[in-house]
Amino acid sequence: MITAIDRRAVVRTLSVRGSGQDALTARVRAEQLLGAVDLHPPSLPPAAILCVRRLRDPRPGALTLDGRSPRPPRVWEEALSAALEAVVRRAARPWQGSVGASAEAVIFADRSELLACLAVDLVRDDLGARWWWASLVPDHRAPRSAVAAWVAAPEHVPGALHLLAERREIEPFAGALTLDEARTITRAVAERFGARAVAAAIEGAEPRADPTRVLAQHDIQDPADEEPWVRWAPELRGAPVDGARRALVGFGLALHRAPSAARSMAFAAAVVRWSDRVTPDALADDAPRSIPPEPTNERLAPTEATTPCTHEPATTDVAALRADEEPRTRWATTAADLAPQASVSAKAPFSARDGKSPRAEAAAPDDRAAASPATTDTAAPHVTSRRAAAAPSPGVPSIDSAAAVTASPGAPALSSAAAVTASPNDASAIICPAPTAELPPPLPPAELPPALSERPPRRFSAPIVTDFGGVFFLVNLALYLDLYSDFSAPLHPGIDLPIWDFLALVGRDLAGDALLEDPVWPLLAELAGRGEDTAPGIGFTPPDAWRVPPAWLRAFPEPAAWSWATHGDHLTIRHPAGFDVVEVVVEGDPAAQARREASGYGAIEIAGATAPLTGRAQTSADRWLARILPYVRARLARALGATVEEHPGRRLCALPAHIHVTATHLDVTMSLAELPIEVRLAALDRDPGWVPAAGRYVAFHFE
Repeated sequence: MITAIDRRAVVRTLSVRGSGQDALTARVRAEQLLGAVDLHPPSLPPAAILCVRRLRDPRPGALTLDGRSPRPPRVWEEALSAALEAVVRRAARPWQGSVGASAEAVIFADRSELLACLAVDLVRDDLGARWWWASLVPDHRAPRSAVAAWVAAPEHVPGALHLLAERREIEPFAGALTLDEARTITRAVAERFGARAVAAAIEGAEPRADPTRVLAQHDIQDPADEEPWVRWAPELRGAPVDGARRALVGFGLALHRAPSAARSMAFAAAVVRWSDRVTPDALADDAPRSIPPEPTNERLAPTEATTPCTHEPATTDVAALRADEEPRTRWATTAADLAPQASVSAKAPFSARDGKSPRAEAAAPDDRAAASPATTDTAAPHVTSRRAAAAPSPGVPSIDSAAAVTASPGAPALSSAAAVTASPNDASAIICPAPTAELPPPLPPAELPPALSERPPRRFSAPIVTDFGGVFFLVNLALYLDLYSDFSAPLHPGIDLPIWDFLALVGRDLAGDALLEDPVWPLLAELAGRGEDTAPGIGFTPPDAWRVPPAWLRAFPEPAAWSWATHGDHLTIRHPAGFDVVEVVVEGDPAAQARREASGYGAIEIAGATAPLTGRAQTSADRWLARILPYVRARLARALGATVEEHPGRRLCALPAHIHVTATHLDVTMSLAELPIEVRLAALDRDPGWVPAAGRYVAFHFE
């Protein structure tokens, strides 16, 4: 059996006949050959999971294990590729209907769909009847193995719950969980998405305040008698799901459909109010039993402190909300808070022109960590054979049982499985592979995102063809600026603006109005959890004060005098590159205040006052956008070796691409020949990997 998963291949069992060699030698040489080719079918979407039960040698007699060649003959590789493509076309989709026991292959759109199918089979007690679970789920016959699989892949749980809710399978699955299991899954999901306060509230404990999250009142406005997730989980209205199970379903659906709201402190506070209303018995365990161990977050913990980009952390004590107190939120607004010695999180270099290495690929963990041990041994290609039977007769070998070849995304994917077969009953065989003169249009008045029932769900099965695939490179820009956290620091949530709305707002500025007519525009709206007619950025309320973090200025080391000006009751300090470094309320003498503010950035020369500015944006969200866009333009120009007047951001965004979107993945495929070399040198094309703020893995592929 062969499984293609995460663009890697896993061959569980490989049978070799006629090699005339001992089993160890045959295995090593087969491993070398299979590790040199690509077992991932070209037509298989990047996030899809393919399980092939049996695949025979596509060209018997063409492959030899004599060790003379480091890879199989080209004719054999082509035959194998054609055979796998034919298998993909015939493969069944368990999520789309019942699959017979004789099916030769099955496909899951991604791991969330796999978990949803696993949940359905758990409820129906069909795990033992599905041959593919033997390879995909360790100890699949154990009573709670399905629950362990959910705990092992927490980033895919919200997507799986969404799929179950669409099929009206959510209630049976939730009812099949013990309260301890529901809490364990919730805890793992909250850790992975950087929402520990929510997990603490669901468990009935006093939640610890998250020092990097602002209490955004616009996120949750729940009446006293409503649950915090009711707006995004209408399926729970009247559903007989209680206690921690209800919290898991509600939290998970909210994370999938409105990740920014579900990760906010306002949501955690609403969960606290809800948990205070439910009876203690509803949150208590109903029957103690052994549950899977809780996953730790040590591997993902940041190694050093991080500095938010546009503001200092707000301190909100969620526990205080139990006493009906007002949230204690504090913005740090003094120049001393932005002293140059502030620590900055380690990020991949944004540009070789910063004096850093031109290309540093972050070893972003993908969802291989959630895979079974058989699929996640090492990053290097290897073959793990439970059975390597070498026939005694000499001659050309025939390999007729596919076993376990794996390849990391960075290594050559294993695409040769000389005569891969397994007996129909052998479950061990598997192939897994500084406001400007012209301000941007103002944002509409703040309002809550539309309810799920008000917008039809998008089906992400077919790839989306766009002329602006480069817009998704802005994910790396947002991570580099510490506006959002990456996989290395999921508990640092960043700003409350949905990351997809950040892409929409900045992308519209860089690419122009043509972006509004491209298929990527409604896609960004869907990903952000808003309607296509709803403007991006609705409900985002940044602080009124603006101070650029010192780390942002490292790309502009040239000594030059800064200028300052006033507009109304606000003081603005502008960088020579054309963006605003500081904008705060005037306190006393503007000239003296400008010097104090500049002192937080080191020995900066402040020139005399310029003419008072006009045209200040009206809302805080408009002002934030007007402040950050000039910096983004200047920063991209510096990184891409151009001037702002040359509009390098337009060239960055206007790259044709095919986009594959699933419940937990966004894969952007584009032509390597069309990728500007400046983009590669700036490391804007690196794979972001798991992005908690997006609730998805984001990856770029080049052909």
